[in-house]
Amino acid sequence: MRKHTKMLLVLLLALACLLAFAACSDSQQPADTAGNAGTTAPIPSGDGGGEQTHTHAYGDWVTVTEATCTEDGLQERACACGEKEQQTIDALGHTEGDWVVDSEATCTEEGSKHQVCAVCGDTIDTATIPATGHTVEVLEAVEPTCTATGLTEGQKCSVCN
Repeated sequence: MRKHTKMLLVLLLALACLLAFAACSDSQQPADTAGNAGTTAPIPSGDGGGEQTHTHAYGDWVTVTEATCTEDGLQERACACGEKEQQTIDALGHTEGDWVVDSEATCTEEGSKHQVCAVCGDTIDTATIPATGHTVEVLEAVEPTCTATGLTEGQKCSVCN
């Protein structure tokens, strides 16, 4: 009887080592060569024998919502099992475009202008246009005649008179 007990004990010990070795080898995951390593997830084995682990192999990123100048976008990628990952695409920011004159400057009054985004058309900056100042034109003196009065030398603005 002692012989059978020792043999049973050796078999039980061998079975325990075998189960421990099997558990260690199941936790090792294959290397990801496509750069798409993801998380592992338990999946039913289908035969009622418990769960197996699955390493997600995600595909290429696909844009769901395009980023705009002011709003973030969204992209996602999927594994064949249906699991998806999402990540934000940062807003692009405005692109400086043309300046548009709102009101022209005059000799005595400032004007105004604004800059628009070349992508979305929103106003991204405003500025004043300095008054131009008068453009002086010298008026020569006119000698009086019998029928017309004369004028002394003078000046006026050639733009606004």
